[in-house]
Amino acid sequence: MEFKFPDVGEGIHEGKIVKWKVKEGASVKEDEILAEVETDKAIVEIPSPFHGRILRLHAREGEEIKVGSVMVTFEGSIKESSDEEISKAEATKIESKTSTSSTVSSDSQDSAKKAGGVVGFIQESDEGLPIKKRISSGLVKKIQAAPAVREYANQKGIDLTKVKGTGEYERITKDDVDNFLISGNKNTDSGSIQSTSQSLSGIKIARKYDMWGFIDRVPYSGIRKVIADNTKKSYDENVHVTIMGEAIVDDLVKQREKEKKFAEEKGIKLTYLPFIIKALVNSLSKYPQLNSEIQGTEIIVKKYYNIGIAVDTGDGLYVPIIKRAEQKTVLEIAKEIDDLSSKAFQKKLDPMDFKGGSFTISNLGVSGVKFFTPIINHPQSAILGIGRMYKKPVVKNNKIEISDVLPISLVFDHRVVDGMYAAKFLEDFISNLENVKGLIG
Repeated sequence: MEFKFPDVGEGIHEGKIVKWKVKEGASVKEDEILAEVETDKAIVEIPSPFHGRILRLHAREGEEIKVGSVMVTFEGSIKESSDEEISKAEATKIESKTSTSSTVSSDSQDSAKKAGGVVGFIQESDEGLPIKKRISSGLVKKIQAAPAVREYANQKGIDLTKVKGTGEYERITKDDVDNFLISGNKNTDSGSIQSTSQSLSGIKIARKYDMWGFIDRVPYSGIRKVIADNTKKSYDENVHVTIMGEAIVDDLVKQREKEKKFAEEKGIKLTYLPFIIKALVNSLSKYPQLNSEIQGTEIIVKKYYNIGIAVDTGDGLYVPIIKRAEQKTVLEIAKEIDDLSSKAFQKKLDPMDFKGGSFTISNLGVSGVKFFTPIINHPQSAILGIGRMYKKPVVKNNKIEISDVLPISLVFDHRVVDGMYAAKFLEDFISNLENVKGLIG
């Protein structure tokens, strides 16, 4: 049996095989998805029309296929459609309802419709025919619907004989039942309401447009789904509060320029982030409850400082950990930041690179952002947001000078610390940044 790429409507004449869901030699069941096909208007899931074994797939992924072209060749005992068969129970109902009378009146026909869901049109000369013969001769109307659709219609109290099927060979789909309900039990030939993602003979169509214009469909999975789950958990469990401040970092800029050449000779790229981490560790040692997490009925205050750094690779946000930052120099931290960032972009980070964090820094300064409210990296209790350094007039010794200013945002879990405690921490951290002597080791 050859299965051809069906006409999915809307003037579509061809599509591209995005992904085969089956392989040659595999056995498939009726309605099992064979492939995803992309057209200029939709992503279409193509189901198998029958049971069988796949002999050949007639196109490779990425290839175009035209409507009417053979997609799949099957072998095996192919059923015309298991959905079109009438169960023995249904047949028994029809036999019992028709054997008591040689002619079925219009009233009894209505009763048969309501009772069995299958309409019997029995003539006197046909009464003795076996039920299958009467079906094949057209004397009994077949309801073409999957068992699941029949059950769904039964739950909704819908007589399938009144529903117009829009599927192939007038097959009734679940959408047809829904449209029958929506349209007030009117014939679905008119006034039917189609959803953006609809079924057409079992074919699922995810349209590439809505009523306003064309759209893209981006998978909500992978790293994006992981990030979403983690941030949702953080917002569900942490009580986020944000405070902000600015550090006048003229001395930090000078110190970094002074050490930058020495770092380059060692093959190290020296940014401001290693200085920020050292200043952070100093302040956390004085205000340790921000370096903690809640476990049940206890606040676990950590005596080590494992600082997470958010790295945006373009494909997602990764947060590798600088382990035991309190034991490392600025240059050692800089080297480790380089190594972890490279591994993140190459997708070579080890699972242990993400474990053990006690505090996190998120840096959006490269994007031009000044102040923002990062989300706490659960189960930690705080996160530091670093904005873009910029120049502005400041008062020094009663004189106005142009200085380099670093915007800082601190988000903390109010369950763990109060606002005053967090404010004192931020004040101490800013002081460390403004007086960087002693940070270089």
